Amino acid sequence: MNLNQSGKIAAKSLSVFLFTIVLMVTGCGSCSQPKVTGIEPKSQKSEIDQSEKKVLQPMKDPSMSSQPRKVRPSALAGSWYSSSPSELRANIQGYLEKAGRVESQKPMALIVPHAGHYYSGQTAAYAYAAIKGNSYRRVFILAPNHTVHLYGAAVPSATHFQTPLGELPVDTEVTTALAKEKNVSQNDSPHALEHAIEIQLPFIQVALAPEYRIVPIVVGENTPAEAKKLAEALRPFISSEDLVIISSDFTHYGFRFGYTPFTDNLAENLKKLDFGALEEIKKLSFEGFAAYKKKTDISVCGFHPILVLLALLPQKSKVQLLRYDTSGAMEGDYSNSVSYLSISATGPGWTESAYATVKLPKVISEGGPNVLSEVEQQIAVKLARAAVEKYVRKGETLLPEEFGVQLTAPFNEKYGVFVTLKKDGMLRGCIGNIWPVATLINGLIGRAADAATHDHRFQPVTPGELDQLEVEVSVLTKPERVESYREIEIGRHGMVITKNGRSAVYLPQVAPEQGWNLEQTLSSLSLKAGLPQDAWRQAAQFEVFEAQVFREARE
Repeated sequence: MNLNQSGKIAAKSLSVFLFTIVLMVTGCGSCSQPKVTGIEPKSQKSEIDQSEKKVLQPMKDPSMSSQPRKVRPSALAGSWYSSSPSELRANIQGYLEKAGRVESQKPMALIVPHAGHYYSGQTAAYAYAAIKGNSYRRVFILAPNHTVHLYGAAVPSATHFQTPLGELPVDTEVTTALAKEKNVSQNDSPHALEHAIEIQLPFIQVALAPEYRIVPIVVGENTPAEAKKLAEALRPFISSEDLVIISSDFTHYGFRFGYTPFTDNLAENLKKLDFGALEEIKKLSFEGFAAYKKKTDISVCGFHPILVLLALLPQKSKVQLLRYDTSGAMEGDYSNSVSYLSISATGPGWTESAYATVKLPKVISEGGPNVLSEVEQQIAVKLARAAVEKYVRKGETLLPEEFGVQLTAPFNEKYGVFVTLKKDGMLRGCIGNIWPVATLINGLIGRAADAATHDHRFQPVTPGELDQLEVEVSVLTKPERVESYREIEIGRHGMVITKNGRSAVYLPQVAPEQGWNLEQTLSSLSLKAGLPQDAWRQAAQFEVFEAQVFREARE
């Protein structure tokens, strides 16, 4: 190696190192592994031969927006991937050819890794091979935030994103509309150096037929409830012609990442940890994925974007692992390792607004934990009413597919649920499951029919009463044992009393509706259980739960 060659290599290494440090200052450092294959040009400003110049021409912009052009330039070219257009295209085509044909329906969503192409490019190619040649109107790209502090989500003001392969037009109508939503801002700072979005763009440019627009969204810190609200904000914009890409690596193991939950059998334990998260995603389990994160503290940098996806996906979506790899396996060293998964989601497809086929009722929320979004509450009461009406009129149980709407992930989770029917403000029937023994959709259908026809306190509801009924739904948290009745909070807790083989339950809203204090509530609850009125004072056991309560707003 001559001196000139050594100088070039040193300069290139320093450039890569400094760029990595910039991205690691405020981010997890999880994906900062740029490594470029092949021969790099002397600099990012090197001359490009005439055959490459035409590659740099912007693609035709399908957007009709009159907004002035504002281009977000590449921040990764020459470090995370090649700055040479011909070489970058050849590298990606090579990855796709090696991936071969991926047997899959046309995906509606992908989860794709976002390290430098040297590390995760081949794994990413399996996801893009599944969409190669397909046409999409929009490509939503949801990525975690690695560079600045961000709460909520941010869309850019840019009209185009640039790579060495050209410019990708942004659907500015969507980004402008999203910026008006709560916890979504138009903020270029998170986008300026964020690699998790840009690393996907060259693959999109090579794999997809043109005439698409991108919707880049950096997702910061969000509570699970806020992730659901972000999904609800996105839902009206996602149609059957669109693709959703979640940019995420999985486990970041080692002292470099501050995560060492085990120290032996690293390859085996890493795969077990990653596949545990994958299993919750396959089940479309929003709550399960959140619980798995809490239990294992798994360092999935795209945790928040994946939660948003799980809140978005229709119930009958099918999730498939396309490829799994780790940087540890590639380098033969697991002391610091990042896991890469390519995942596709196929199924019924996005509808124009996911709920366009059903007119949803307005609901009034009575409070409680944020289990369901407002739209999901509307679906729940609509579903319960449909179940009541079919059973009362025909004596038949409603089938989910008859309902005519694609149900989101929470309806496939197991929850305790009660359905309450009222007529002229008076109780007409109320039956439910305290424990999460059935999925929410099955619990709603079954308990709605039971409340109308099997509450022994009332005669079955007749067809003539249906228009006079008000439907109320309570979605319950899992009951937990308390040591004393003194821990019960009126208005917050539902409660279960158990004594001498007898038990009874009150929902959280019962005591406030009756104007009872704790003593009055427990005395009534004891009588309901068939016990003496003061049985709650000694040797009784209590469990408490909370409930998200909402009802139809009758016109």
